[in-house]
This record gives sequence, C-alpha cells and structure tokens, in this order.
Amino acid sequence: MVKHKAAAAWVSGHSLDIPQTLCQFEIECARLHLDPKNTAECAINAELVKWVEQNKNSRYVPTALLYSALHMTTEWDGGREHHNRGRISYVDIHATLHPLEA
Repeated sequence: MVKHKAAAAWVSGHSLDIPQTLCQFEIECARLHLDPKNTAECAINAELVKWVEQNKNSRYVPTALLYSALHMTTEWDGGREHHNRGRISYVDIHATLHPLEA
C-alpha cells in the first residue's frame, strides 16, 4: 500500500499548515493603513466607506461596521432594517423555515 504524505502527517498527529488568506475587505483596510477590527476608525474613512457602499452586496464586510456604524443594509436583508437581536433562537429559525405551522 502506498502511503500518502498528507495522510501520514495526519495519522502521526502532525498538523498540516493551512494557508491563511485575507478577504478583500482586509486587503482594502491594509491598503488604507486601517485596522479592520477597529469599527470606529473604518467608519470615518471616506474611501473605505465608498468601497463598502460599492461592494456590500458582493464582498464580506463585518456586520458591526455595516449595520451599527454605517447603518447600511444589503440586498440580502430584503429591504428590511437590520435589528441586532443577538443570537437567533430555535423558535425563530423554526418559524422562518415553517411559516404555516407558526
């Protein structure tokens, strides 16, 4: 039986290096010398706000920045305002998936 290098590493308990890639938002923040985790800093940068407006429907934008700081919605929100309710309960999920039973 031929041993595969990746399988041998996994079986032996060694971890494989998983490359970490940046999303487009993080790349844009790096280009503008901004910390992508600093919502307040990102919200006041006019160039980043313009990028978010242009790309909010097709690129990842942190929800805290999108909803709380910039008060924007996306086409995925269905035209509704975002309500930050924290975690969604099982009852909410069931009512969404089975509207006639609710």
